[in-house]
Amino acid sequence: MAVSPEQIKQLCQLARLSLSQTEIARLEGDLGRILIFVDKLIPIDTALSKSTASNVPVQSLRSDKPAPPDEAASLSSALANAASVDDGYFLIPPVLRKGGAEELPASDELPSHRPPEGRE
Repeated sequence: MAVSPEQIKQLCQLARLSLSQTEIARLEGDLGRILIFVDKLIPIDTALSKSTASNVPVQSLRSDKPAPPDEAASLSSALANAASVDDGYFLIPPVLRKGGAEELPASDELPSHRPPEGRE
């Protein structure tokens, strides 16, 4: 299956990647080879194969239970390593815009957003 340069450019726009023409050409070949390989896998009958999430045994290191309130992380300790904090909230730059996948400015140029009042 061939991948066109236009498809690569659309994928780059969706992923917010800026690639040179050389990189686009190389990616076109790489993705084409990957899709050819995947096409070879499609006819394989896996009906008798056992489903697995991992091929190694999963070992639980601890129980998956909430910590008692006296052992749970406090708000201040949860926010201690945050890059930006305001009034008890993590501040993060927006990652989506209404217009779609147009190019976004660098993250340090983006305004931070807080959740609406009353939502915690």
